[in-house]
Amino acid sequence: MSNDAMKRCNAWLLRAGAAAALTLSPLVVTGCSDDGGGETEQDASVNPDAGDVPEGDGTSSNNTTPEPEDYYISYLIQDKTGAGETSLHVYSTADQTHTQVSPEGHDCAQPCWLTEDMSSFVWAENNANADGTVDVYAASVSDLKVQDDGRLIAEGVSKPSVNGNTVSYRRGSSGPVTAYYVSVDGGDETEIGSLGNTNATVGGWHIDPSTNQGMIFAPSLQTMDLRFGSLGGPITDTAFTVNAENYQQTSGSYFGESMPVGFSRDGKIAAFVTEAPNDYGECETAADCSGPGQRCGHQGRCTAYEVTVHFVDLENLGDLGGACGGPGTCGDIHECYQPGADTTTARCIPKRVVVGLPADLTQANQTGCELTEGNEDYHYTRIRGPLTFDNGGNLYAVGTRDCSSGDAGDSDILKFDPASGEYDVVWGNPDTGYDPGLCWDNDAMEPDDAQCVPYIKSARVSPEANEIAFLATNPGVAEGRLAPETMDLWTVLRNGEEHAWVGGHDYVLKNVTRLYVHPAQ
Repeated sequence: MSNDAMKRCNAWLLRAGAAAALTLSPLVVTGCSDDGGGETEQDASVNPDAGDVPEGDGTSSNNTTPEPEDYYISYLIQDKTGAGETSLHVYSTADQTHTQVSPEGHDCAQPCWLTEDMSSFVWAENNANADGTVDVYAASVSDLKVQDDGRLIAEGVSKPSVNGNTVSYRRGSSGPVTAYYVSVDGGDETEIGSLGNTNATVGGWHIDPSTNQGMIFAPSLQTMDLRFGSLGGPITDTAFTVNAENYQQTSGSYFGESMPVGFSRDGKIAAFVTEAPNDYGECETAADCSGPGQRCGHQGRCTAYEVTVHFVDLENLGDLGGACGGPGTCGDIHECYQPGADTTTARCIPKRVVVGLPADLTQANQTGCELTEGNEDYHYTRIRGPLTFDNGGNLYAVGTRDCSSGDAGDSDILKFDPASGEYDVVWGNPDTGYDPGLCWDNDAMEPDDAQCVPYIKSARVSPEANEIAFLATNPGVAEGRLAPETMDLWTVLRNGEEHAWVGGHDYVLKNVTRLYVHPAQ
């Protein structure tokens, strides 16, 4: 670490207080180590993503320049000292204040949440009778303070999450596995749908109470069934099966029990992300296939393992799997896939927007990073959820290219147009990685976010869709290798302007691990 970086770390320790400095965990000591690494000073103009977004984003959600918005951001923050307790806090964009909501001494290591209307504090505790399961509780909240000891919401469940004012989870640790939801305000537990069986493969689910929509994804080793439906009863009908049988190369399932999923605000579009094989044109040998990493699959179609954002038109689910007559014949959202000259084989499938290849997976004797070096059409090695939409139906997510050994790679907030399949960078980090020199004012000995381009881990569109709240590197971080590991709160307007570090936490002592957004009350 350079002398400037060591001074920076010491400055944070002084700000945190001598008592806190004496209790630093080994992780924190590493953050202040002198490992000989250096900083490079450079101008923000090296960032190819900054400043090249037009003043208005041109979407139907708002054709004028978005204005700063009053809303709340709830977040989990981990104390990196002592026992490493995690607590739930709320940041107000209106008055720039931070308030702890979780009671003092309550550790949110088992996740805690604040419901969308901020009326209930929800948390999980290990179930005493069944290993690997938890009990979920909810307590009333008023003025951002917990008002009571709470009440039991669900007992002996796994993988709980909060959407709106609803808690969803799954039941079943041996044999059949089923997803359910229940309102924190009371009422009966309602089934979402079957996720599979632990003796084979188990899938996942996503619900959106605001649009009354749910999705079940049920994988086998080489396929994944997609089921959509309204909340209120089991979702059972398979709308489409994603089929990767042609690939036949890697072992295990191509699909897992978790993947990013999102619904548009009007409930008309669903999006999901896979890192799995896609099929293309017919082939006899690999020489017939041209895309990065492609080879000829065992069913005679070119195939490659890719990072893909898929879009589904929920108003036209019946078209999926049906015959089509070429480009544009499956509507605005779906894609007509025709592998060869035989038009009778053409079928409507969810639109695929391929952004790259998985970083470390070897295809055609090269890793994804090697195969896509310098290829802007295949730039990203991962799409990070959550997936959230603006009022005009555009999707937002974080794309990362993690190909920099031991250092932070590229990361960008991306906006996808489901109709055109095109995507653009809203705001992000250059492919040259995190530069600590752009994030620190050596004269004032404090962070400076004006030119800072952090590594971004996740992002959510604000309630009125004017802003994007996101988790990104705390600008106090002095070494590039730590940039992806020490997060804080940031915001930026939907058009990529007026980014700001709003967390203000000491990077030596605190790490923000998750955020949600809530409308102004």
